[in-house]
Amino acid sequence: MLIFFAANLRVADLEGADLTHADMRGACLRGAVLSHAKLVGTAFREGVVAKFAHGVQSVHRSPAELINVVAERADLTGAKLSNALIIQAELPDSILTGADLRNADLRQTNLIGAELENIDLSGCNLSGVSLQGAILTGANFTGANLDGTDLRGAALDADALSQADFNDARMPRSLDSMELSLKVILEEHEQWTASRGSESSQARLSELDLHGIDFSEAQLPAAKLNSCILRSAIFRNSSLAMADLSMTDCQNVDFQGADLSNANLEGADLSGADLRKVNFTGANLTKTNFDNADLTGSLAALSPKS
Repeated sequence: MLIFFAANLRVADLEGADLTHADMRGACLRGAVLSHAKLVGTAFREGVVAKFAHGVQSVHRSPAELINVVAERADLTGAKLSNALIIQAELPDSILTGADLRNADLRQTNLIGAELENIDLSGCNLSGVSLQGAILTGANFTGANLDGTDLRGAALDADALSQADFNDARMPRSLDSMELSLKVILEEHEQWTASRGSESSQARLSELDLHGIDFSEAQLPAAKLNSCILRSAIFRNSSLAMADLSMTDCQNVDFQGADLSNANLEGADLSGADLRKVNFTGANLTKTNFDNADLTGSLAALSPKS
């Protein structure tokens, strides 16, 4: 096991390093680069350092410091980060499944698209944190500060809202916030499409909670559906060509037979979705999650753009 107890690793270049189960308690990693590093089970909890002066022992507790760290796509599965300072860090697309971040300070940290299943965020300061498109199923938010936290398009459990005060977080909007009914919006979009944009208006449904709604055979080419919650919705045989579904939660959505050609699905979560006979020709599939999706008979689904 690697030991970096209370080490000074400021601006260290640890890109791609294997630090599995390393002891980094109390370490200072301010400004370090940890992109693509493997930190599975690594301990970042506060270190306790005993000092002796004139025969008297003093104890100094030092939290792990990851301020301004760049750790894009790092694997921090099961990492022990309780009480850590992770301020203004860059952790997009990182894996923190099962990590312990109790009482950690993550102010202004970028966790866009991160995998955070079963993470413990109880007591965390998540003020200004970007969790857009992150997977947070099973996460514990008890007592967390969510002031200005961006949760658009994030995958959350239904009971997550009861664990903390989400009133000041940036959440998907409800349909009630729209001036027009969904039926009218869809009708106007069909007219807009038929007139090639010269009449009526485009469907702009970004950041809405549309989970469970039946859109079967809907005509939604070029519609704006980015950062939405579409979980368990039905889009059977719908036209979504050139639609924007980036950073959208599409877990368990029924897209069977849908046209998603040239659609933007960057960062979308399609885990568990029914994608049989879906047309993905020309679609942007960068960082799209297809875990446990049924891709039987789909066209061009496994040719993501770089």
